Amino acid sequence: MTGTASYIETYIKKDLRSIANVGDLRDFQKLIQLLATNTSQILNYSTLSKHIGVDLKTVKRWISILEASYIIFLLPPFYNNLGKRIIKSPKVYFYDVGLVSHLCGISNQDIFEKGPMYGAIFENYLVAELLKKQIHRKTHKKLYYFRTSAGQEIDLIIDHKQHKDLIEIKTSETFKPLMLSSVETMLGKDDQGFLIYQGQEIPHLENVRVLNFNQFLQLSDN
Repeated sequence: MTGTASYIETYIKKDLRSIANVGDLRDFQKLIQLLATNTSQILNYSTLSKHIGVDLKTVKRWISILEASYIIFLLPPFYNNLGKRIIKSPKVYFYDVGLVSHLCGISNQDIFEKGPMYGAIFENYLVAELLKKQIHRKTHKKLYYFRTSAGQEIDLIIDHKQHKDLIEIKTSETFKPLMLSSVETMLGKDDQGFLIYQGQEIPHLENVRVLNFNQFLQLSDN
C-alpha cells in the first residue's frame, strides 16, 4: 500500500471514528473521491447528494468534517458588483494535490499531463500554496474567486483591503493576450493583475504581470 493510500485508509477507518459519527464510511469515501474529481470547481451540494445517495444535510456535514480535518478548503466568491449575476457557491480545493492525484487514479507524470485533470490540479496546487503562505504568515489577506453566470471569471482574487491581486491561472506555456481579458476588465486603479502560467515572463501592461508559476510563488514569498 502506498503512503497516500495508507493515509486514506487510516483517515477513513480510524481517525474519522474519533472525529465524528459519519455513518456509512463507504459513502463518505465516495464523497471524497467525487470532490477530488471536481477539485477547482464550484461546489454543488445537490449534485453530490444525488450521486452518493445521501441527503443534503449529511453531505454538508461531511464536507464540514473534511474542512475541519484539513483535507479540503472552500474558496468563497467575491462580490464586487451586486448588479451582476454572481455565482454564489464556493469552489472546492484540496490542501494536498498528491491526494487528489491518488483519488483520481493518476499514477505518473505522463498520465497527469495528458489527462483531463491537468488544469484543475495545477490550479489547485497554486491556490493551495498561496493559502498556506497566508496561514503561515497569519496575514489578514482574504482569498476569493469570481465568476458570473455569463462566464466572466477570475481564478483567484487576493484582497489586501487597500487593493486586490487578480490572478488568472493557465497550464499553457504560450501567452495569448485573450487569457487576460477578464483580469483587465475588472482591474481597479490600485489593483495588480497576474497571468500565472508555465511559460516565461513577458512584459505586458504596467498593472498586469505575466509570470511563470515558480517565479510567482517566489514573488509571493516577499
